[in-house]
Amino acid sequence: MEGDGLADPRGRAQPVRGERGPRHLRDTFLERPAPPSTAPPPSAVPPELGRLRADTGAETPAAWRVYGDALFLWGGDGCLGEAIAAYERALRLAPGDGSTEFRLGVAFRHRHDSARREPGDFQAAALHWAAALESDPNQYIWRRRIQVSVRRDHQFGPRLDKPYPFYDWVEEARAAIRARGEEPVALVAEPTGSEIAAPAEGFAPAEEGSREPDPW
Repeated sequence: MEGDGLADPRGRAQPVRGERGPRHLRDTFLERPAPPSTAPPPSAVPPELGRLRADTGAETPAAWRVYGDALFLWGGDGCLGEAIAAYERALRLAPGDGSTEFRLGVAFRHRHDSARREPGDFQAAALHWAAALESDPNQYIWRRRIQVSVRRDHQFGPRLDKPYPFYDWVEEARAAIRARGEEPVALVAEPTGSEIAAPAEGFAPAEEGSREPDPW
């Protein structure tokens, strides 16, 4: 049938029409020269930090956010403090901006994982990610970032350390799906235990005294 295709020597689909015999394929398809490959894109060029820093003189949130991006992506761990300061300035100029809140959370988390960690970096990351998600609850990427990054340190740790339940949103999502007349897809494994437990505000004393585990 017309419109069918096979892979050429470069693995690209090419149209093949008419007879499908082995000789025909050899003569008209397999021996066909491969089309020239597309030139790879040029390598990324580091931005001019000095120029971007000068642009922040306009005192716009966008300029400070772009400067923070450049510092974070190209400045290395030594510029993380400056990147955080740039994002914080952008946030002061545009309070509640979810994109800036998310970037600030990433910067704090990255510094927490670096040799330049400062006290409170992890908590600051969680707070800014939560603020980003609050500004746009349907932003799946932000939600996943919080789950993956925060869960890595706290999912199976003490409940006193948990900033929030990690998977309580599952029931919320199911309720929303049912509210619009649809049936939620069943999960292979339901979230349990520390995955849905709320943070504990203190240690709950045991109601029973300790006893030997062996009844004999």
